[in-house]
Amino acid sequence: MSSLLRRRPSPAAVIALLALFVALGGTGYAAVKINGKNLKNGSVTGPKLKKNTLTGKQINESKLGAVPKAKLATTATSATTATSATTATHALSADSTPAAASAASVAGQTIERFSITVANDGAPDSRTVGNVGLVASCAGGLSALEIHNGTAQAAALSAGWVSNAGGPDVAHRFADESFDGADADDIVQHGSGAGTAAVAFADGSVTTIDYGFMDSPQNSGNGCRYFGRAIGG
Repeated sequence: MSSLLRRRPSPAAVIALLALFVALGGTGYAAVKINGKNLKNGSVTGPKLKKNTLTGKQINESKLGAVPKAKLATTATSATTATSATTATHALSADSTPAAASAASVAGQTIERFSITVANDGAPDSRTVGNVGLVASCAGGLSALEIHNGTAQAAALSAGWVSNAGGPDVAHRFADESFDGADADDIVQHGSGAGTAAVAFADGSVTTIDYGFMDSPQNSGNGCRYFGRAIGG
């Protein structure tokens, strides 16, 4: 046994052992030194990456393409889209009083608004709205409103209003089948309230007036007030 231990290894054994040590050492060295320079471009696939490890630091956002739906947002500055946006802005502004008041006609119907205040026992105030005339007065602080045919045509008038002269509400109905240019019919008889009058003319046109009224006591003693709109065409 001692003679075997004292035998020197053969050159072949020495070379084999040396090759084994180099191989083992080289593998460890490679495991420590592998980096991006040692990898072939495109050799690492998605499944080899650990999930949720990439962040914005590893990604160049400028190289990314547009998200499919996001392409629609880039057209927001185009002429067509800008025109639509302008139209939408105008649609919103139509809700405001100045914009609504500027509308001269809707679907061929002319719209006129009116507001009349007559002092207590003041001179009557005459206005023309559509194809009819209005005469507002305030004798003794009591409201009174007359309507006139503003044309030379034959016409028919139908009116209804509700008024309150310090007591219960009272409903009124009035009709004039021969409402010609000489007629002057009442569509307010004292108090405060609201009503609607419609005048149908021989040419087929119709003027409708929606109106409100306040006598002087209801108007804080500041005379009688009349307001509304006439629609005709």
